Amino acid sequence: MGHDVEEEEKKAEEEEEDEEGRQRRRAPQSTLEETPAEACQLGLESDWQGDVAERLQQVDAEQERESERLAQLHRQTLADSRDWLTPREMWQEGR
Repeated sequence: MGHDVEEEEKKAEEEEEDEEGRQRRRAPQSTLEETPAEACQLGLESDWQGDVAERLQQVDAEQERESERLAQLHRQTLADSRDWLTPREMWQEGR
């Protein structure tokens, strides 16, 4: 019985090897056939990635402008607040 199991395992391994060999022999043809489709897919992915990268750059630029605008507003507010009187100062001046 043990001998039969070994023979079956050996046959199964040989069949797997044969199938792998057939697939390898077929691979160049299928690769050539798939290349245009793959190239198209890669082109679409490349276009999409380019669009995303461009949009990210736009968003970064918008955020940078907004940050600068807020920083300028903050600086202006600080400068203006130096001119403000506190309630105590207003009372002392009689306002």
